[in-house]
Amino acid sequence: MKKDFNILTIPEKDTTQVVIEGNLVLKNAEKIKNQLLILKQNETILEIIIRNVSDMDLSFLQILLSLIKTLKSKATITMSLSDEYKLLIYHAGFFELINNDINKIMVE
Repeated sequence: MKKDFNILTIPEKDTTQVVIEGNLVLKNAEKIKNQLLILKQNETILEIIIRNVSDMDLSFLQILLSLIKTLKSKATITMSLSDEYKLLIYHAGFFELINNDINKIMVE
């Protein structure tokens, strides 16, 4: 079965960049969450980059934000999204999380 999302990790000295692409929907959220929890075990700051999104639902976004808030250390999410997904997030009530200029969510 073809994997319909991709996670690329780029370890650096004090951080780990995590690039997530593809189908970011509820059916993949648990797999993505588990991979992020494994990465968190190395005690580095996670810089999560979401790009090349082919599909995304609000359930995935809620799970991702919940995971980030439970990490107990600094983490960032940078999203490169189409205007359609930005509008969806805005109208779903997540507008306070999105900086319209750079689409960056900072969680401390």
